[in-house]
Amino acid sequence: MVPTDKSGKLAAINWDVYCASMNRQIGADCLVGWSEVGPTQDNMNGHVSAWLKFTNTGQNWDQSQRIRDGMISHGQCVPPLYGLLKDHKPVGAWDPELGAPYRPVCGACLGPNASLSDLLSEIIDCVADELEGSSEIRATEELSFHIEQCNLKLIALGAKPITIGSLDVVSMFPNLKATEVSKMVFEAVNISKINFMGFDYQQIGIYLALNLSKNEIKELGLSKFVPTRLVKKGGKSKIKMSSQETRSPNIYLQKWSFTPFTPNLKEKRLMFSKAMEIAVKVCFRNHLYQFNGLVYRQTEGGPIGLRLSMAVSRIVMGVWDKQLSN
Repeated sequence: MVPTDKSGKLAAINWDVYCASMNRQIGADCLVGWSEVGPTQDNMNGHVSAWLKFTNTGQNWDQSQRIRDGMISHGQCVPPLYGLLKDHKPVGAWDPELGAPYRPVCGACLGPNASLSDLLSEIIDCVADELEGSSEIRATEELSFHIEQCNLKLIALGAKPITIGSLDVVSMFPNLKATEVSKMVFEAVNISKINFMGFDYQQIGIYLALNLSKNEIKELGLSKFVPTRLVKKGGKSKIKMSSQETRSPNIYLQKWSFTPFTPNLKEKRLMFSKAMEIAVKVCFRNHLYQFNGLVYRQTEGGPIGLRLSMAVSRIVMGVWDKQLSN
């Protein structure tokens, strides 16, 4: 029994037909197996831990450890993928063998990248709210209000009736490419007028050091503010985002060499914006889901069922809205 997409009904579907239809939705996503869940979770926990540390989340209320306990994943949970039957589609749009198409749905409120998604979405939603040039409307009631106000003004002016048209974005979430949208987030945060306060820029410097090459850091002009890992002569640092040290509540500052320079406000904004770009891209590219007992990694597009996909789409559409207006 399969729920339908819009009619609120249930449909009886042959299991093999259902699986064949859903495998089309899975498409080119990579079959990784359950062995990938643990390493992916460790990697995501490293990013979450870093963000909790450099944003000082919960510190003002002495709740840092409690928040950490709630956001670090332990259970290796993989969200399930399922399909909602689009019975509202005309029969002409149905597949002759598989029948009506499906809307893929994923319960990604839990999963390896869910906590990082929630952390980033809180910030990105605030940036989207303040995005200049955007004409975003988030509720039908809000749209109705603006139409009513427009009608009152037209009547008062004795103006001729006007026609309102609409556009629809085709396959929006599948077209959210990780590299492109993470750069859009970087730009939006970097030019935002929001004042981000209370961050630990030593920790942000470590985060950049762990995720960027020396050349990338140099091109950004941030070499003076990003520390280097202390290693034995001739040795090479082995620390990664998935390392136990990175995932722990306290990173060992004595193992890092910091410069005496302090970034100014513009440089701090650049460091944080770059951290946002890195984290969005990582979150998009580490989305796991399971279907029919198998685990897949989504290869491209906005992670299905993840809060971050909606937050990022607000930035993307805000940028598009501004370009259209111009």
